[in-house]
Amino acid sequence: MELAAKLAADGGTILRPVKWIIFGESKDAPGTWKKVGEREEPSPRFDLPSGRYVVQTIYDKARTARRINVVKDKTTVMTVTLNVGALRMLSRLGAAGDTSPSAEHLVYRLEGLGSKPKLIGTSDTPGALMRVSAGTYKIVSRYLPGNSVAEATARVQPGMISPVEIDHNAGVASLFAVHAVTAKPVNWVVTDQDGQLVAMTDKRRPSLVLRSGTYTATATAAGVGKFRKFDVKPGDNLKIEVGG
Repeated sequence: MELAAKLAADGGTILRPVKWIIFGESKDAPGTWKKVGEREEPSPRFDLPSGRYVVQTIYDKARTARRINVVKDKTTVMTVTLNVGALRMLSRLGAAGDTSPSAEHLVYRLEGLGSKPKLIGTSDTPGALMRVSAGTYKIVSRYLPGNSVAEATARVQPGMISPVEIDHNAGVASLFAVHAVTAKPVNWVVTDQDGQLVAMTDKRRPSLVLRSGTYTATATAAGVGKFRKFDVKPGDNLKIEVGG
């Protein structure tokens, strides 16, 4: 059996590695399937006895499965059309579009009205491609540590790259405890203007991505706690000293 894959019906053969998993039907127990082969290459060849098989294809986050019959003394050739496109995701801070902090992107497939979005993958590499089946997706962008979350929806077409740019009304706050220069550890608690917990960390100089608002940072070291209130606006890159 010779196999190949295409992104779209009118596209060329994929030359990058594709994962192929072959399941054969048991002749003694029809309807029972057992894995009989696996390869990760663009166009593999499998030597199989006659029978019924399921060919599963995995290309990044996209999956398909096809049934095929193999006949004795005849080469079976199958080209699988995956109907795959790609998402290219980039998150930005403020009007200047700062992309230096790295956001985590959670990608959900929207199956239809009334159905729950299905998480299919995550990525924290700015501008990286995620190959997915054609369809509609919700992308949730979040910065950690911090509290800035934003969303976007994208439609992916077979063989096409869908760029997704997500803007956050947020800024960066880098914290430093002046009263704890030599103390280890420094325990930080950051709350918003309503007193809700935003972040906790024991890093000496943490950097947080925070949406616009007013915050209180409390640093405790060697039993001594100090705090400071500060405001964050979109695009800010603040140096916040506590205990000075």
